[in-house]
Amino acid sequence: MTNRNINIACFYASYHVLNSLLPNRNEDWRNMLVHVGLDPDNPSTNTETPEGIGNLAGEGVVAFREHDGTNQLGDYWGRTYNLEPYADYTSFKPVNTAYRLRHPSKWQPRIIAMANGAFHVQQFVTPQYRYVQTLLLRRPQ
Repeated sequence: MTNRNINIACFYASYHVLNSLLPNRNEDWRNMLVHVGLDPDNPSTNTETPEGIGNLAGEGVVAFREHDGTNQLGDYWGRTYNLEPYADYTSFKPVNTAYRLRHPSKWQPRIIAMANGAFHVQQFVTPQYRYVQTLLLRRPQ
């Protein structure tokens, strides 16, 4: 495979991944392909062509990543309405509160002063990330 073919495959794979992560920017991703002389509407899955390899690779990464534990689509537990992408589905509650430190080795939310003089207690944003399936590593070392 030539460098040109590798680049073409990477463009097509990236196109699928970017559309999965930021679908509202589809026009930008389409223009990216058109700008380098590629057809964003090429559906080929022929593994003898760089376009087909890129489409298959991109679709494979998207299929895996959209349900890898991050809750990227906000549809964890079969939710179909009022989707909340990347929302916590673990019902995480910190051991420590902003007001009481019970376990010094655990995370404690901070109290943050806002510009208007009000205060806000931090929220743990992505506790579900401990369940995310790794893409390449089976067991981190």
